[in-house]
Amino acid sequence: MKKRNLKSFTLLYLSLIICSCKQSQPIPGIDFDTTLDLLIINKDGKNLLDSNTIGYYNKKDIKIYYMINGQKTEVYNPTLDAPRNFYIFKNESKGEYYFRVFVNSGADHEITSTYIQWRDNDIDTVKALIVRPSSNIIRCNKIWYNGIVTFDYDVSKSYFVVWGDGYFKRFAKIIK
Repeated sequence: MKKRNLKSFTLLYLSLIICSCKQSQPIPGIDFDTTLDLLIINKDGKNLLDSNTIGYYNKKDIKIYYMINGQKTEVYNPTLDAPRNFYIFKNESKGEYYFRVFVNSGADHEITSTYIQWRDNDIDTVKALIVRPSSNIIRCNKIWYNGIVTFDYDVSKSYFVVWGDGYFKRFAKIIK
């Protein structure tokens, strides 16, 4: 008799829990689309992110700076997965490394400046036109790399670049 009461109580308890749940509205996320992917090679076509390349860029030497209120400010957020706002990935099918940087997200319709310091006295400038079409979307619509346009968003075109096993929105090959 006790087992039957326990089963009934459990069934009643679960029914109450299920009935008390409301279907909630999804919480809108933020579409933070401010990355730039770079294949960095030397004049001989060798990947400068590969430690087997003479003169390669060592991850520990690379720093990112944002221009904020007229001040060049180093980016370092130790609690993030990418504390210096960049990653180095390997495209497995190509066997090559590429660099992903999160550019300065600035304000709506602002052209921001991000500086990639590969090592002392080797700094590249990334300018980005930032747009915020809604309160939860932040996107780069145009990118200049050292003064040359490398990405310009056009809604009438597909802007994904296929490189090896990856699809990239903003991808550029940089020869240094």
